[in-house]
Amino acid sequence: MARKRMIHRDIWESYEIKQCNFRQRLLFIGLITIADDEGRLKADSGILKGNLFPFDNFSSKTIETDLQFLDSINLIHYYSNGTTSNKYVEIITWKKYQKVDHPVESNIPIFENDSRINRENFSTNSNSNSNSNSNTKAKTIYADFVSMLPEEYQKLINQYGEINTKKFIDRLNAYKGSNGKKYKSDYLAILNWVVDAVLGTDKKKELEDKYRLGVQKEKEWESVKEKRSDDIPEVIKNQIDKVLNKSISQI
Repeated sequence: MARKRMIHRDIWESYEIKQCNFRQRLLFIGLITIADDEGRLKADSGILKGNLFPFDNFSSKTIETDLQFLDSINLIHYYSNGTTSNKYVEIITWKKYQKVDHPVESNIPIFENDSRINRENFSTNSNSNSNSNSNTKAKTIYADFVSMLPEEYQKLINQYGEINTKKFIDRLNAYKGSNGKKYKSDYLAILNWVVDAVLGTDKKKELEDKYRLGVQKEKEWESVKEKRSDDIPEVIKNQIDKVLNKSISQI
């Protein structure tokens, strides 16, 4: 029997949906269309990529990351049953919006709190030594309700500046504190919605383009330094350094 699913108009007014980028919104709607009659489905990222995004040029790893984010903002539960390597999704608001006349009982285990796939466990499943080492890194608290890895904080500063980064943290801190929200990754939450909320689309693009140009210039300069002949007098080398470094700093 064909499945009919309801995509309610309220979805576009949902604050959780507003935090998602375009791909994550489409993924969430896609999960609704293929879930079973109790709002659950297997979450094999490769199969989801093939079924929902057959013509899009990104990897199944992107799907896994997006599932993590949808879980962190309480649109879905992303979990395993602990006895197998299978991963599952349960849509949290399923019973509120879906009316199934003759539901078929789900053969997928229900979500339990201790079955959630957290970010640390998710990383170690890639069978990478570098990922397993990252699990021991401690997050730094930057506000009452905001914490992230120091390198994540530095990435925000590098790309958007220290003043804007503090604005991002203040905005997220106020939101989490007033609404009781929790995220598995405050850094991802900032990238996914806080930057847009604070800067706006045009300013965000301007800073990101400026950052990319700076990175490109720095790489070009490193290439020049590697190719530079050793017989150039030291005084000339220093002058070249000053000119190029000044050019990069003005970007």
